[in-house]
Amino acid sequence: MKDLMLKSLVIIMIVLTSYSLPAVYDADSSSCFLGSRDLYLLAVAQDYDGRYTGVATKAYVSMMPGNGVIYLSVEPMAQIDMQASLNVGLLIASYVSKINVSNYDFLVKIVSDTPIIGGPSASGFLTAAIASLLLNQSIRNDTVMTGMIMPDGLIGPVGGIPQKLQAAYSIGAKYMLIPAGQRYSTDLNTGKQVDVVAEGERLGIKVVEVASIYDALRSLGIKISEPEKTQPYIDPDINNKILRWAENLNLTYQSIKNIVEGYRINPQIRSVVNYYIATAQNLSERAFRSFSEGDYYSAASDYYSAVIYLDTARWIIEIYVNMTRYNDLYNMITFEFNNTMNSYRSLVDALRREGSIDLSKMIVLNEIAYRVYEAETTLNMIPRPPIQYLTIDDIYNAVYTLWRINSSMTWMDLYNYVKPSEVAIPIDHIKRSSNLLISYVQTLYTYLSSLGVSISGISNINRLINEARMAYMSQDYIGSSALSIYLTALVSSYLHEMFTTNITQTLNSIKEISLKYLGDLKSRGYDISIPSLYIFRGESISNIDPMSSIFYYELAIADTMWLSLFTSSKPVKYTTQPSTSPILNTTSEISIITSSTTETTKTEQILSTTISLSEIILLVMIPAVIILIVIIIRSWKKH
Repeated sequence: MKDLMLKSLVIIMIVLTSYSLPAVYDADSSSCFLGSRDLYLLAVAQDYDGRYTGVATKAYVSMMPGNGVIYLSVEPMAQIDMQASLNVGLLIASYVSKINVSNYDFLVKIVSDTPIIGGPSASGFLTAAIASLLLNQSIRNDTVMTGMIMPDGLIGPVGGIPQKLQAAYSIGAKYMLIPAGQRYSTDLNTGKQVDVVAEGERLGIKVVEVASIYDALRSLGIKISEPEKTQPYIDPDINNKILRWAENLNLTYQSIKNIVEGYRINPQIRSVVNYYIATAQNLSERAFRSFSEGDYYSAASDYYSAVIYLDTARWIIEIYVNMTRYNDLYNMITFEFNNTMNSYRSLVDALRREGSIDLSKMIVLNEIAYRVYEAETTLNMIPRPPIQYLTIDDIYNAVYTLWRINSSMTWMDLYNYVKPSEVAIPIDHIKRSSNLLISYVQTLYTYLSSLGVSISGISNINRLINEARMAYMSQDYIGSSALSIYLTALVSSYLHEMFTTNITQTLNSIKEISLKYLGDLKSRGYDISIPSLYIFRGESISNIDPMSSIFYYELAIADTMWLSLFTSSKPVKYTTQPSTSPILNTTSEISIITSSTTETTKTEQILSTTISLSEIILLVMIPAVIILIVIIIRSWKKH
């Protein structure tokens, strides 16, 4: 009798457990997916003879309920850059669709006959596929694409386009999207420039240049609302404050200039000192012109740089005469830094206790935070006394650190001055976003490193990433997110520096998208003064230093993108819609065949009903089962 009761109890527990276990997703079953996209990615393979050939690689992109994770499966293998580029693409897709991806997981499965799959060159098309899933819109099945998704939403340049055009022809494509500015691309086998638009016409393929993810989505048949451009605007009160910055920096410059002019320069250091003096003079003259034109932030920026160069010249002269002067400089830096960091941390601690921060205040606090932490990074790099040997770079870095600290305090003054927006951002929200931002910028750094980039200053990125992690660990989520936003702009500008083939076109595209993102922020009713400062700065130096101009536009983009993501998210609602299928070439003639598979099955259509029914069954069964178990146990004891 006891055996029979025990068996009954086991059966009951199995039945109960089967109802309470979560569903397990079967990779081979489409019924667990909210949607899927089948497409061809264009790649380049190298044969045994060393010749390059274009290949079309099958890719399957699926979306399911989840936690914002993107999974990658590549057969036979993947390069390191693919996962990183997909992570970037996921965030860009979230931004353009205005849909929070934290409720969904994505599976990207790629099946290839060749082991050389390039992540960046496929990332633009994969980003478009993810966005189409979030927007619940199908993509054209007669169109293929090559291009790298950039962190600012632009489509970056790739190689091997003539070979990829042949691959597009082999699968019957009618349209091929390529990055803007790459109409004339190098043939990897001959080294000659090929007009791929003309070559596409010969093959019956219309080659279309796209500058941004918005261009790509429209060309793929996606209806997407792109933000309208707006012109930069600075609140008059903030503008007057920055005017005072410029005036004070000019006075500081003149004061240091008077000191330097009174020194006798040793002939052994005269050439290097004269370089710093001349550079400072040029920057000062440029600042004067900007000030005269009413561009006070550009004037303040150039006066600030002029002060750093001229002050470096002063300290080179003084340290060369008396080495102990470096001790004085170092002690001054550490004293100022400790005071500034203490003030900053007191402010952050107070906000953490309050539990939220006003949006306008947070925008300014971001500017303070990344300057403070950058100063800490450079402070840790300069030699600590006592020392016997110094380089010119050591002195420059020390002076830069001193004035970076000064800049932090200047922005601290603006923080106390800026008017609140009455939009409160919870600190817990910033905490979650900060963690995402750190992962994002680490992804960008991995992306950059995996591409073999060799650019001066890249080594500092990893140090700043570590600073962001340390800030997060110390519960300074504002500082962590601020550093990550700054690094996003920095890495984006490095990527453009590495890959751009037409600097003028790239600069114009970045400026255009920065104005659109600014318009997006303005349409939400938020103050656009701080991002506008960077756009004005980018415009002021676009003709003389285009790469630095790109960096300032990227700062504006990073600010506006992340502020928009901080303040908006919405769930996606799905309706039944046919799936898109890849282009197939089944005969000697080019033909387009649409698969008969559907993205939403009847099982999926009643999924929400099934879940609700399961919950009802559980509510009914659990009390009944508990009573039954009690009866069985009592009976068992009697026997």
